[in-house]
Amino acid sequence: MVERILEQTQAIRHILSDDRRSSLSLTWQDMDVLKAVHEALKPVGDFTDILSGENYVTSSCILPILELCRDNVLAASENDLQLTKSIKTGILTKLEVDYESNSAHKILRKCPFLDPRYRGGYETDDNALAETKAELQAEIVSLEAAGPVAIRVKEGEAQPEPS
Repeated sequence: MVERILEQTQAIRHILSDDRRSSLSLTWQDMDVLKAVHEALKPVGDFTDILSGENYVTSSCILPILELCRDNVLAASENDLQLTKSIKTGILTKLEVDYESNSAHKILRKCPFLDPRYRGGYETDDNALAETKAELQAEIVSLEAAGPVAIRVKEGEAQPEPS
């Protein structure tokens, strides 16, 4: 939406100047704010579009994309306006707060490890990789030791064959 406003600046200015009873105008300060917001939010919007899939699991992408955002996309550059830098910093802070809890981080570290797209190669820290492997191995062993699991089947679905 901000991109459309930036594209249609001249038309918006013309419409606002036609009404002689109001003092609405699109100033250069407004344009600077819109450009700063657009520069900060455009990459985030692209990631949102990519991750908003209904037919596929995206939880395994959260930590890799957070790292990509932190290192590249939302990293402050020299060309950024101060407002753009503060917006990017605010977005990063919010994202890191949302995913910093230990339990959430443990689960999110397991997701890319089990996802064939990453093949366990996402984790760069050897200690964290070893810890994740050990946790998954312990879970698998405990599931095997627990024995068979009852599966509920909805009415109308075929019953699974007992093994």
